Amino acid sequence: MLDKRLVIASIFIILLIGSIVYVSSMASPHQESKRKIKRRIFTFRATIVDIGEKNITLQHGNRTRTFGTYGRWVIVRDGKFKVTDWSNASKCFNVGDNVSATIAIFNRNGSRHVALIKIAKDNFYVARAPIKGILKRNVKRSRVIDVKVTVDCVKDKYFVVVKGDHKMVVVGRGEWTIAGGGTASWSDIPSKLSKGDTIWIYGRIILFKRSINGTRLFFYPKTIIDLTTGFSAIRK
Repeated sequence: MLDKRLVIASIFIILLIGSIVYVSSMASPHQESKRKIKRRIFTFRATIVDIGEKNITLQHGNRTRTFGTYGRWVIVRDGKFKVTDWSNASKCFNVGDNVSATIAIFNRNGSRHVALIKIAKDNFYVARAPIKGILKRNVKRSRVIDVKVTVDCVKDKYFVVVKGDHKMVVVGRGEWTIAGGGTASWSDIPSKLSKGDTIWIYGRIILFKRSINGTRLFFYPKTIIDLTTGFSAIRK
């Protein structure tokens, strides 16, 4: 049995990467049919006529429609991204802005639903993050392990490691205690590592049913020890 709380916590962090892949996969219109759910994706130019606390109103030609903006959103700008709520994401736009909007139309058991999933302007876009339930259904297995791996590349919010022919994306969150260096947030941890370092990590490994950003393996660490440099950190 999977510990549901640990799985949900891990999946929430994976949203940092998975949501961007999820949205980019919707770049062109397509249709799906699974479990009596049919979905169509449309992208169109529109003008923002109102921005609310829980919705946004767009005008397309002679039509005006208000869309709900519940849930988490991902702001993507200059190759960087941030997962946040609508109160922050809405600050990226102003009434009167011309934007590109992407909507999903669902036909579920005879009922029609319309959801706004992406708003793009100039050199950035804001996209709805996939809900935790969607990602949970795509987890094949998960367990706690410790493993020695090699750092393959380091990014701002995550790093990639390899073990033989297997590649894993390591993502984390929260506050960390650094041996001899006080405390730090997760965003400070990846920069302490370098490509080629041999590290020991302990935490939860998650195998997804489908590939996300080119890999199915993700690791949510509790302890990181760099055997090359001596750096070590433990999540609080």
